[in-house]
Amino acid sequence: MLNFNKYYFIASVFLLIIEILIAIFAHDQIIRPYVGDLLVVILLYCFIKSFLNLPVTGTLIFVLLFSYLLETLQYFNLVQHLGLGNSRMNSKRYQTESKNV
Repeated sequence: MLNFNKYYFIASVFLLIIEILIAIFAHDQIIRPYVGDLLVVILLYCFIKSFLNLPVTGTLIFVLLFSYLLETLQYFNLVQHLGLGNSRMNSKRYQTESKNV
């Protein structure tokens, strides 16, 4: 079950670097929220496949359901309901968006 795959790991590192660059430099309404979310799903798949020798279909379904769960929790403002909206980990971008809703 455990099996290191260097190609998936290299892809994971590459996608992580792109995600970091998007987080630092992209402050728009398209790239950061949509392209960033798409790339993080692919990053999660590659990271899992880097260390685990799982079937492709099962891994895809897991990553998809996990992504749906996170998006649903964001939709219902789970961070605010847990009282973590003003934590240091929460960015100013999120606080601005939640006030506009």
